[in-house]
Formats: sequence, C-alpha cells, structure tokens
Amino acid sequence: MRLCRFEQAGKAQAGFYFDDNIVPVAGAANLVQAKSDLRADLPAGDDLLELLP
Repeated sequence: MRLCRFEQAGKAQAGFYFDDNIVPVAGAANLVQAKSDLRADLPAGDDLLELLP
C-alpha cells in the first residue's frame, strides 16, 4: 500500500494505491468512523505531505 494522488470526476484526491486498485483516503476514513469510535481529522484535497507523520 502506498499513498498516491489521483483524479476522479475532475477532482484531485489522495488515495491508498494497491497493485490493482486505489482507495480514496476520505472514503477509507469514513468507513472506519462508521464502524468504530475512531475519528480522523483529515485535510481536504490531495496534499500528501499533510498525511505523513
């Protein structure tokens, strides 16, 4: 899994790149929040540096 920047519907987004698919970071965070008590304050957009520790 690697961080990547991609475009979907004309909008740049950050995502997790696997060998055969891309999962948007925002979508993954929404799923985790819906299934648990964890909350993430993610930046909007496609700036990958803001996602690094």
